[in-house]
Amino acid sequence: MRVLIVWIYNNTGRSVPAVVLFHAMDNVSVYVLFPDDGDGHYEPVVTAALTAAAAAIVTVLWGARTLDRFRYRH
Repeated sequence: MRVLIVWIYNNTGRSVPAVVLFHAMDNVSVYVLFPDDGDGHYEPVVTAALTAAAAAIVTVLWGARTLDRFRYRH
């Protein structure tokens, strides 16, 4: 999650509100997508795997050093 937050911060002109919005959306989406009505469908392992995959994609495409330059820009 930290990689994604740094990436958003660097690529939105160092916008703190964008980072706050992303963090809030992450927190709220768990409750909206997986309401706790007794079933307990939420799996933290799946969420962690998806977040790690997104962070890996961002790191590969934007570079691990600063996360602010898209590598495949023409």
